[in-house]
Formats: sequence, structure tokens, C-alpha cells
Amino acid sequence: MKRPTADVTSNNYIRDIVGNKSDTYRGAVATSRSLMSYIKSLVLNQPVGPPAPDRVRMYVNKLMSASGVGTSWDTAYKTIAEAITAANATIDWGASPWAPGIEIHIALGSYAEALTSLPYGCTMIGHGDAWDADGENGVRIKPASGVAVDVNSMINTKIKNINFEVVGATKVFDAAIMNNVLFEHCRFAGPPEATTATVGLYTTDSVMVTVRDCRFEYLDCGIECLYDSSGDIMVRWLIDRNFFTWISEAGIRFGGTDLLVRASHIFQNMIHGGGETLAVGIDDNSGDESCGVFGNYINATDDIQGVSTNVGGNYIGGSSIE
Repeated sequence: MKRPTADVTSNNYIRDIVGNKSDTYRGAVATSRSLMSYIKSLVLNQPVGPPAPDRVRMYVNKLMSASGVGTSWDTAYKTIAEAITAANATIDWGASPWAPGIEIHIALGSYAEALTSLPYGCTMIGHGDAWDADGENGVRIKPASGVAVDVNSMINTKIKNINFEVVGATKVFDAAIMNNVLFEHCRFAGPPEATTATVGLYTTDSVMVTVRDCRFEYLDCGIECLYDSSGDIMVRWLIDRNFFTWISEAGIRFGGTDLLVRASHIFQNMIHGGGETLAVGIDDNSGDESCGVFGNYINATDDIQGVSTNVGGNYIGGSSIE
């Protein structure tokens, strides 16, 4: 088959076919260009139409001499709290989506902030390595006293690569209500080589929470979800691939006989006492056998308490599979 000699997308080729009648000519050109644009989009596997807008970003750097407008590293906010306030100011609950999907990027350093609010519909990202306990090569939120994060609720919030620490006998991260929340590659810790701090991550009412690839250290209890008032639930949780060490009471604990537990899974975590004797690895006091516990490594005096039906493949005490 001979290759066509004419360029079927050229204006001259179309003019030769339809003549110089302006309306017909312009229509043919537009049709040809639209068709070729559509074919190109299929070939390149690109969506037809305008590109999606870039995600809105805000920036925080504690080394700023003064806070800027937060739209670049050169104009960054000086505190995390300022960025959270600015992000929440963009919310329009009557719109869909109700938040623009802001990312808050936080520069390296130890931030002595006690956060009392979190951004809704937003992602907070720490730069560097959250597992650097000194906060020299990562982002650490460590107030001079009290809880690092103490909020009533967090909704559609993602927190990635941030180290949360406390200095006394308090919870590290306390969010009473959590809906559609992700914690990924974070650290929750109390004072080193002690179990002075009470709980790493605490909530009373929560739906669709994922805790993944995080460290819980120097605590009485790593993760705790406890019934507080009527209607409290723990539904669609996923706790997977986390590291719990130097913990005394329980790695993961949830309960209160009225707490509704549904469709939740605790999967492939390492839970042990480290420098402490751990009393219970996973402690379910809810009386609701609806949490799956699979493939965890647990070294504790009482490995799994209160869960008996949805259990399998857990490596207990360094010697047995349960």
C-alpha cells in the first residue's frame, strides 16, 4: 500500500477538497484538528480536556526570620500551626470537594509546638527522616510540656513522615474522633528508655484509619482506642507493618464492652517490650470479636488477649505460631 502523499491534517489539503468557502473550510479544519487531538490523546494515554490543576502546597520552615505567606520555601510560615489555620480557612463545607487537597510541607527541624487543631482534607508531609529521634535530619513535633497533638477531631487527613514526641506522663497524639485518616512512616515516642508517656496514638471514635510503617517507642501503650460515649466505634481500621518497642502495658489496646469493632485488621506488626517487660501484645477488651489479627510477631507475657476467632499466623514469643 502506498503512503499518502498529502498531509490530511494540513490546511492546504482541506482547502483543495472543500474549496475556499469560509464556513465549510473552517468547519473542516476544526473537525480535523479535533479528531487528531482525540487520536493523539488515545495514543499517548492522556485524558481529553484540560489538565487537572496542580495540588495546592503550603510550606513551613522554623528557621524563617518571620512568617511569610506560605506559598514557597522562600515565603514559608514559621510555625506548623499557622499553616494549619491557613489550610482550614480554604474549606467550603457547601462545595464538592469541600477542600482543595492542600499539602503542607514541613522543613527539617524540631518544632516545639503543642498542636490543638489539625487540617481537614489535607496532607501534612515532613521532610527528611521521621525516625531520626533527635529531629536533626527530620521533622519532630515536641512541645516543652503536654501533648504533642490534642484535638477533638481529624477528618480526611493524611500525616506522613513526622516524629511526635512528649517529655512527660501524657499521651503523645490524642484525637478523639478520626475519620478517613492515614498515618504513614511516623514516630510516636515518650522520654527515652522509660515508659513515662501513657499512649502513643489515642482515639475514642474512629472510622477508616490506617496506621502503616510507624514506630511506637517508650510508652505504656502504643495504640489505644477506648469507648468513651454512646455510639463510639472502631470500624475499618488497618494497622500494618508497624514497630512497637520499649512498651510496658500493651502494644495495641481497644475496648470498653460497648465499643463497636467492625472490619478491622492488625497485620504484620512487630510488638515487644524492648527494654521493658510487655504485659500484653494485643489487648481486645471490647467483647466484639470482629478484629482480624494475622501475621504479627509478638513477644509479651500475654500475647493476644480477648481475640480468639479471627486469629492466624502470629509468631508468639519467638517460638510458636498461633
